[in-house]
Amino acid sequence: RRSSFTQRYLPVKMTKRLILISLLFTGLTIQQASACSCVGESSVEESFRSSDVVAVGRVIQSDTDWIPDSARIKEMVAHGFLADSLDKRLYGYYFTRVTVQIEKIYKGHAEGDTLTVYTGMGRGDCGFRFRQGQQYVIYGHNKSYLDVLLDNESLPNGRNVYWTNICTRTREADQEEIRRIENQKN
Repeated sequence: RRSSFTQRYLPVKMTKRLILISLLFTGLTIQQASACSCVGESSVEESFRSSDVVAVGRVIQSDTDWIPDSARIKEMVAHGFLADSLDKRLYGYYFTRVTVQIEKIYKGHAEGDTLTVYTGMGRGDCGFRFRQGQQYVIYGHNKSYLDVLLDNESLPNGRNVYWTNICTRTREADQEEIRRIENQKN
C-alpha cells in the first residue's frame, strides 16, 4: 500500500522512474572497493624468492602521500567531463611512505643508505603499519600490490622505491627471522 504522499502527488510510473534513476545514479557513482584478504603466511624461502628486495632497516621518517588515480581521471574525461572541472581529490588514494635507514640488504640493491617503502594506510587496503624508530625486516616489491585499483603508471617507482603490505613477511625485526634469511643466501 502506498503512502498518502505518493498516492496524491506521484503517479505510479513516476515513482518507478525515480526509483530506477536513483538505483542507476548510485551504481554509477560507487567506486571500486576492496578489502584485504591474505591467504596464509608465506615461508621465508618463498618470500625471499618472490621479493625484489629483502632488507633490515630502521624507519626514520613516515609520511602520508596522496596519489591520483590517473586511469579513473582519464575515464571521466572520456565520458565528457572536463579535466579541469574534476576534483582530483576524489579520484586517488592515500598511501604511507616510509624512509628506511638500511642496516643490511640480503637481496636486491640500493643506492645510498635508505629505501623508500610505500604501503597502504591499513584500513582494508593491506597496508602495513610502520612505527618511526622501529627496526623492520622488509620484503619489498618493485610494483604495487594495488595495481587492481590503480594504473601502475601513476604509482611511485624507481631506484630505492619498493612496496610492501601485511600479506608479505614484512615485520618487526627479530633474530630468528634474520637467521632464516641469512640461510637463504648460503
